[in-house]
Amino acid sequence: MTQEKDHLHLKSIESILSFALAIIEDNYYFYKKWAEKVKNPALKEALLELAKEEHRHKTILMSVEHNLDFRDLTEKTIDLKLSDYFVNTRPHENMTYQEALQIAMKREKTAIETYQYLESICKSPKVKEIFHALAEDAIHHKHELEKQYVDKYMSEN
Repeated sequence: MTQEKDHLHLKSIESILSFALAIIEDNYYFYKKWAEKVKNPALKEALLELAKEEHRHKTILMSVEHNLDFRDLTEKTIDLKLSDYFVNTRPHENMTYQEALQIAMKREKTAIETYQYLESICKSPKVKEIFHALAEDAIHHKHELEKQYVDKYMSEN
Protein backbone atom coordinates (compact mmCIF):
# COMPACT_ATOMS: atom_id res chain seq x y z
CA MET A 1 0.00 0.00 0.00
CA THR A 2 1.47 3.33 -0.93
CA GLN A 3 1.37 6.62 0.91
CA GLU A 4 -0.47 8.14 -2.06
CA LYS A 5 -3.35 5.69 -1.63
CA ASP A 6 -6.59 7.46 -0.86
CA HIS A 7 -7.43 6.94 2.79
CA LEU A 8 -10.66 8.90 3.11
CA HIS A 9 -12.34 5.96 4.82
CA LEU A 10 -9.53 5.79 7.40
CA LYS A 11 -10.30 8.93 9.38
CA SER A 12 -10.76 7.43 12.84
CA ILE A 13 -8.94 4.95 15.01
CA GLU A 14 -11.99 2.70 14.77
CA SER A 15 -11.93 2.68 10.96
CA ILE A 16 -8.16 2.11 10.90
CA LEU A 17 -8.41 -0.80 13.35
CA SER A 18 -11.34 -2.21 11.42
CA PHE A 19 -9.35 -2.02 8.18
CA ALA A 20 -6.33 -3.72 9.77
CA LEU A 21 -8.53 -6.44 11.28
CA ALA A 22 -10.05 -7.12 7.87
CA ILE A 23 -6.57 -7.64 6.41
CA ILE A 24 -5.55 -9.90 9.28
CA GLU A 25 -8.73 -11.95 8.95
CA ASP A 26 -8.19 -12.26 5.19
CA ASN A 27 -4.69 -13.63 5.77
CA TYR A 28 -5.93 -15.92 8.55
CA TYR A 29 -8.64 -17.46 6.37
CA PHE A 30 -6.28 -17.70 3.40
CA TYR A 31 -3.76 -19.73 5.42
CA LYS A 32 -6.49 -21.90 7.03
CA LYS A 33 -8.18 -22.59 3.68
CA TRP A 34 -4.97 -23.62 1.98
CA ALA A 35 -3.86 -25.70 4.96
CA GLU A 36 -7.00 -27.77 4.42
CA LYS A 37 -6.42 -28.08 0.67
CA VAL A 38 -2.72 -28.86 0.31
CA LYS A 39 -1.55 -32.45 0.21
CA ASN A 40 1.93 -31.95 1.74
CA PRO A 41 1.77 -32.46 5.57
CA ALA A 42 4.77 -30.19 6.25
CA LEU A 43 3.21 -27.45 4.17
CA LYS A 44 -0.12 -27.90 5.98
CA GLU A 45 1.67 -27.46 9.31
CA ALA A 46 3.51 -24.34 8.11
CA LEU A 47 0.28 -22.75 6.85
CA LEU A 48 -1.47 -23.51 10.15
CA GLU A 49 1.43 -21.85 12.00
CA LEU A 50 1.00 -18.73 9.84
CA ALA A 51 -2.74 -18.74 10.58
CA LYS A 52 -1.92 -18.96 14.29
CA GLU A 53 0.28 -15.85 13.99
CA GLU A 54 -2.50 -13.96 12.21
CA HIS A 55 -4.86 -14.92 15.04
CA ARG A 56 -2.32 -13.52 17.51
CA HIS A 57 -2.25 -10.26 15.53
CA LYS A 58 -6.04 -10.11 15.71
CA THR A 59 -5.88 -10.57 19.49
CA ILE A 60 -3.41 -7.69 19.75
CA LEU A 61 -5.65 -5.33 17.75
CA MET A 62 -8.75 -6.44 19.64
CA SER A 63 -6.98 -5.53 22.90
CA VAL A 64 -6.71 -1.95 21.65
CA GLU A 65 -10.44 -1.78 21.19
CA HIS A 66 -10.79 -2.88 24.81
CA ASN A 67 -8.17 -0.39 26.05
CA LEU A 68 -5.69 -3.03 27.15
CA ASP A 69 -2.04 -2.12 27.26
CA PHE A 70 0.26 -3.50 24.59
CA ARG A 71 3.98 -3.54 25.23
CA ASP A 72 5.13 -6.65 23.33
CA LEU A 73 7.46 -4.90 20.90
CA THR A 74 9.73 -7.19 18.93
CA GLU A 75 13.41 -6.63 18.25
CA LYS A 76 14.50 -5.21 14.91
CA THR A 77 14.74 -7.91 12.23
CA ILE A 78 16.61 -7.64 8.95
CA ASP A 79 14.50 -7.96 5.80
CA LEU A 80 16.30 -10.11 3.22
CA LYS A 81 13.85 -8.84 0.55
CA LEU A 82 13.71 -12.20 -1.21
CA SER A 83 10.03 -11.77 -2.03
CA ASP A 84 10.92 -8.73 -4.15
CA TYR A 85 12.40 -11.14 -6.69
CA PHE A 86 9.57 -13.67 -6.93
CA VAL A 87 6.84 -13.55 -9.52
CA ASN A 88 3.35 -13.84 -8.12
CA THR A 89 2.47 -17.48 -7.59
CA ARG A 90 -1.13 -18.56 -7.35
CA PRO A 91 -1.98 -21.09 -4.65
CA HIS A 92 -3.17 -24.53 -5.72
CA GLU A 93 -3.81 -27.85 -4.00
CA ASN A 94 -0.58 -29.42 -5.24
CA MET A 95 1.66 -26.44 -4.64
CA THR A 96 5.15 -27.19 -3.51
CA TYR A 97 6.61 -26.06 -0.22
CA GLN A 98 8.76 -23.65 -2.24
CA GLU A 99 5.69 -22.08 -3.88
CA ALA A 100 3.94 -21.79 -0.51
CA LEU A 101 6.96 -20.04 1.01
CA GLN A 102 6.97 -17.58 -1.90
CA ILE A 103 3.26 -16.86 -1.45
CA ALA A 104 3.63 -16.44 2.31
CA MET A 105 6.60 -14.08 1.89
CA LYS A 106 4.59 -11.93 -0.55
CA ARG A 107 1.64 -11.82 1.88
CA GLU A 108 3.92 -10.85 4.77
CA LYS A 109 5.50 -8.14 2.61
CA THR A 110 2.04 -6.73 1.94
CA ALA A 111 1.21 -6.88 5.65
CA ILE A 112 4.44 -5.01 6.49
CA GLU A 113 3.65 -2.26 3.98
CA THR A 114 0.07 -1.99 5.21
CA TYR A 115 1.01 -1.76 8.90
CA GLN A 116 3.68 0.84 8.11
CA TYR A 117 1.17 2.85 6.11
CA LEU A 118 -1.44 2.65 8.89
CA GLU A 119 1.20 3.71 11.42
CA SER A 120 2.00 6.74 9.24
CA ILE A 121 -1.61 7.98 9.10
CA CYS A 122 -2.46 7.45 12.79
CA LYS A 123 -2.27 10.32 15.23
CA SER A 124 -2.62 8.27 18.42
CA PRO A 125 0.82 7.35 19.80
CA LYS A 126 -0.60 4.13 21.27
CA VAL A 127 -2.07 3.01 17.94
CA LYS A 128 1.12 4.06 16.12
CA GLU A 129 3.08 1.88 18.55
CA ILE A 130 0.82 -1.08 17.88
CA PHE A 131 1.07 -0.80 14.10
CA HIS A 132 4.83 -0.38 14.42
CA ALA A 133 4.98 -3.56 16.52
CA LEU A 134 2.76 -5.44 14.06
CA ALA A 135 5.01 -4.35 11.17
CA GLU A 136 8.09 -5.50 13.09
CA ASP A 137 6.37 -8.80 13.85
CA ALA A 138 5.49 -9.27 10.17
CA ILE A 139 9.10 -8.43 9.25
CA HIS A 140 10.20 -11.15 11.67
CA HIS A 141 7.73 -13.65 10.12
CA LYS A 142 8.96 -12.78 6.63
CA HIS A 143 12.55 -13.13 7.75
CA GLU A 144 11.85 -16.60 9.18
CA LEU A 145 10.20 -17.61 5.90
CA GLU A 146 13.17 -16.21 3.99
CA LYS A 147 15.61 -18.17 6.15
CA GLN A 148 13.66 -21.36 5.45
CA TYR A 149 13.70 -20.57 1.76
CA VAL A 150 17.45 -19.92 1.72
CA ASP A 151 18.15 -23.08 3.73
CA LYS A 152 15.97 -25.30 1.54
CA TYR A 153 16.33 -23.82 -1.93
CA MET A 154 19.33 -21.53 -2.15
CA SER A 155 22.05 -23.19 -0.10
CA GLU A 156 24.87 -24.98 -1.83
CA ASN A 157 24.86 -28.76 -1.43
